[in-house]
Amino acid sequence: MRFTRALADVFGDQLEQDRIRQALVAARPALAGQVHADEERPLLQILRPRGAAVLVAKTSEGPTGAQWVVGVPGTPEPTLHEATSSEEIVRLVLDAVDGVTAEEEETDPAGAADDSRAEPSDG
Repeated sequence: MRFTRALADVFGDQLEQDRIRQALVAARPALAGQVHADEERPLLQILRPRGAAVLVAKTSEGPTGAQWVVGVPGTPEPTLHEATSSEEIVRLVLDAVDGVTAEEEETDPAGAADDSRAEPSDG
């Protein structure tokens, strides 16, 4: 059997997909049964307890290596995040699984509640 460029690419995609899956499970062992690999393309589907699944997919191969995106379901439209490393993919997926969006992080990075709209207490 001849090891062609196309075969090498598919094999490399599967290895990279498996590394991402392992990184997700290492970061959050409870995800072990929630991360499902597509058998025909470099795509992971991560099931969430609430809402639709998060998708991790390879979109292209460029001069800096593989290009992976994390697709997070949302309203009115899903959000696609370009990721440059497996660490970034893991962070984006865990944020999506936990229900945290980048907008929420930017709006309130410390996680503190804004009490300016609260009614004064009768004290």
